[in-house]
Amino acid sequence: MQFSWRDDLLPITPLRFLEQHVEAGFYWLDIASQKTVWSDGIYDLLNLVPGEVVPSREALRRLIHPDDRRPVDEIDRMYTSGRPFHIEYRIITPDRRLRWISNRGEFLMDLAGKPSTVVGILQNVDVSHRSNELIDDYLQRLATMPKLFHAAAWIATPDAILTYVSNWEAASLALAETVGSKLMDLLHQDDQAHSRAIWQAAKERGEEFICEHRMLHNDGSYHWYRSNALPAKSMDGSIREWAGLTVDIHYEKTGESFQKADAAATGAQIRAARSILRLSVKETPTALQRTNKTSAPNCELNWKSAGRFSYFPRG
Repeated sequence: MQFSWRDDLLPITPLRFLEQHVEAGFYWLDIASQKTVWSDGIYDLLNLVPGEVVPSREALRRLIHPDDRRPVDEIDRMYTSGRPFHIEYRIITPDRRLRWISNRGEFLMDLAGKPSTVVGILQNVDVSHRSNELIDDYLQRLATMPKLFHAAAWIATPDAILTYVSNWEAASLALAETVGSKLMDLLHQDDQAHSRAIWQAAKERGEEFICEHRMLHNDGSYHWYRSNALPAKSMDGSIREWAGLTVDIHYEKTGESFQKADAAATGAQIRAARSILRLSVKETPTALQRTNKTSAPNCELNWKSAGRFSYFPRG
């Protein structure tokens, strides 16, 4: 059976069917005369009525959001360059609706090889822009939340290869290029084998990975860190990737204070102590000596890394 295509027997032309289902419209622009032709899809997209608006570049420009309008000379260069183009911008339709529009165009050349006609397509890309905004929001949250815990956030493949890292500096990690590295290769050499075994066990069970290990701190020494990660699984139950946090637990694990007891007090700390104890400049050294010698069993002066001086009774 032979099939022949006849538009006059169809209730809708293939072009119109395509425009309606992909929310797009086609246009033709004669560069020399600036005469423009719009398909029905353009009118639908811009929410305009055929016959009430004369198709033109200026008619389209009037609908573009003020923040997205390009200088006229820039548009002129784009429409006469002879090179394919793709731009996206927002429009405000006559009924005040905001839409993201994609404008793609190519050129037809005359016999002399110069651009003569622009053939283009406008398409509603609201959905993709909304999706991108959701992804951006997710990445912002992924980058921001760990800062509350001074933690580094990361995503890794099932084989522990890092594909995304964020907030590395907030965890005081002295690591530069980490994307593409294996997490275990960034650990202290003595902790790598043990950590790999824990990772492999968590991977086989599909359960949370929890491991304490040492990593290079930005002060040049190795600090203790705790890494926690949960697997993201595919529909078939296989692990697609791991999302994890790495937190500095050095002082918690070692019992070291943030500032050594024999460290000299800073000027700010001494001034704070004078204010709290109501001491003059001359009285401060004597008071400190008296506290250390005679009052040590009962009270203690202690300064911490935040630069605050605290005075509290022992026991």
